[in-house]
Amino acid sequence: MSRHITLHPLLGHARLAHCVVPANTARTSATGTRRQHIWADGRVQSCQSRSNRLEQRCRPVTRLSAQAAGDPAGSLSRENFIQVAKQYYEQVWSEGNFEAMEQCMAEDHIQVDRVWIPQRELEGRDAMKRGIRGFRSAYPDLKFNVEEAVADVSASKVFVYWTASGSNQGPMFGQEPTGASLSISGISMLTINLDGRIQRSDVYREATGEEKAPFVSTDEKGAGSDD
Repeated sequence: MSRHITLHPLLGHARLAHCVVPANTARTSATGTRRQHIWADGRVQSCQSRSNRLEQRCRPVTRLSAQAAGDPAGSLSRENFIQVAKQYYEQVWSEGNFEAMEQCMAEDHIQVDRVWIPQRELEGRDAMKRGIRGFRSAYPDLKFNVEEAVADVSASKVFVYWTASGSNQGPMFGQEPTGASLSISGISMLTINLDGRIQRSDVYREATGEEKAPFVSTDEKGAGSDD
C-alpha cells in the first residue's frame, strides 16, 4: 500500500491528509489511479467518483512512511475486523438490514464471486444492495452463520467461513419458486479499508440449485429425477 501526504485544496492548505492506493483494489484509468483520501481528522473520502474530481485536484507534496503519517488503521483491532464481518453476514444478509450495510461496507465496494461468476465484478454498495435484496426475495428466510473468522490486520484482511440456509419461496432468474431447501457454504476474503469498512469481497462458494438450473439441460434434469 503506497502512501503520501497530500495538501487538498478543497480543505485548504492547512489541512494535511494522506492518499492511499488500496492493495488489490487499485486500478488505473485515463484519469489516474483510484485512491482513498484520509483527512487529518480521520475521515475517509474516495477518489472513485465517475468524474474523478478529487483525483485531479490532489497534489502530492512529499512521501512519508506509514508510521510518520500516522496510520488510522492502527486503531483497528482483530476484533474490529471480525465484528465487521459478522455484522455483514448476520445483519445485512440474514436480516436485510441495509442501515447496517452502510456502516460496514464502503460506498465503492467491489465483489467478485470467484467460483460462480469469476469474470464479473459487482461494483458499488448500491449494486450489492440490489443483489442482496434480489437473493433475499428468492430466499426470504435466508440465514447466514459465521462459523469461523480469522483476521490479519497487517494485511487488512478477514477470512470468513460461513454457512447459509433457507428455502426458495420466490422467483429467481425468471424461474418459479421450487420450495426447495437451501444449504450452502463458502469462504469470503474481505478487505477492510482504513475507515473500518469492507472495501472488497472475494467470495468462494457453492452455487444454489436455482442458480444452476438455467445451465442444466433437460436430459440432465430428467436423469437426476430418476435417481
